[in-house]
Amino acid sequence: MKNLAVVVIIAVMLCAGCGGDGGSDPITSPSVPTGLSAQGSLGKIELTWEASTGTGLKGYNVYRSADGTTFTMLNADPLDDLTYEDTDVDDGIYYSYSVTAVGNEESDYSSIVRQMHGTRLLASYDSGCMLESGGLNPFVAEDTITIAGGSLEVESGASLYILDSAVVDFVFETDGPNMDFDVNGLIRIAASPSAPARLTAHHADGVLDDGKGYALKFGDGTIDYNPGDGSGTLIQNCYIENLREGDGALRIYRCSPRFYNCRISSNKASGGSYFSIYTGSAPIIENCYIYRVTVTIAGDLRGTGALITKNILRGSYYTLYFAGPRGPSMIDSGQIAQNDLDGTVHGLYMFLVDEGDIPLGNNYWDGGVPSIVGGDGTPVFTPTLTEPPADCGPTW
Repeated sequence: MKNLAVVVIIAVMLCAGCGGDGGSDPITSPSVPTGLSAQGSLGKIELTWEASTGTGLKGYNVYRSADGTTFTMLNADPLDDLTYEDTDVDDGIYYSYSVTAVGNEESDYSSIVRQMHGTRLLASYDSGCMLESGGLNPFVAEDTITIAGGSLEVESGASLYILDSAVVDFVFETDGPNMDFDVNGLIRIAASPSAPARLTAHHADGVLDDGKGYALKFGDGTIDYNPGDGSGTLIQNCYIENLREGDGALRIYRCSPRFYNCRISSNKASGGSYFSIYTGSAPIIENCYIYRVTVTIAGDLRGTGALITKNILRGSYYTLYFAGPRGPSMIDSGQIAQNDLDGTVHGLYMFLVDEGDIPLGNNYWDGGVPSIVGGDGTPVFTPTLTEPPADCGPTW
């Protein structure tokens, strides 16, 4: 009897952990969903992901953020499917998404994906591309877009958004026409510093000839950047490269975009390309690296919100170029300040500037000041910085 009692006790101990289902494995929380991806089109963003493992899976929750920080659950009840279609989307919002699996407990968040709704540009255009207002708005560039045989035009009322790592590439042939990126509506580059966008050009059969390239032009229909709420035309976290030779390499005409955290360069070895800013414009140009491109003040910017600050200029033909109108000082104190202006080929060019002070204090000129070429205007360099400003140039 003693031995039987031992057997009974051992049997009871072995079964102590058994559930009512006769010995199934203990319930485990579902794993974090993997493989999350997002596809955007006009009016919707579609999410897909892979199934989670673990017993007790009840479904999935989808979370969305408009700022990449604060996430809100979109579904009321756990989802049975491995897909979700988000149709409550606003123009120009680069949404972030994450998914969790739901069991007895909710899993951790999946990886985050970003996406935006809108009509996608095609992979290639052989006769240029014109984006017009209407039922296809807004337009979105993702992946690589090639433009040949004509210009890319954003017409009045049209909106173009350029996403992470997207490339707009102008393809030239030996006798092909000059091509422009013309903006008369809204353009916003939504790329992040870790995945910058690129506006570029190349030759179909090899390297571009010296000075060959495209022009980036902002016309008077361009939607101005609004510093108050951050809306309007914003060019940020982007390579703008292989601009062509000449006055119109990059042009701002009677509009006020913002350039931030960009690397801007031309394909002219001598630096003979010009970033021209005309009367009636009030651009904000901050934390950019500008190479082989001369910043040209081609009008009176006094009394506007124009600001050129925290930029690095290298390799341009002139340090700065003031090109009239004849007489006025053209800028207010502080509008061009806190820049590193070392490394240009020639001095400060004063064309058709016959009188008036040009206030250029609080810039770095490599320990001195540039020579003055032409004109009778009086640049005022005091105070002159003795070292480059902190936090100058792009963050990437």
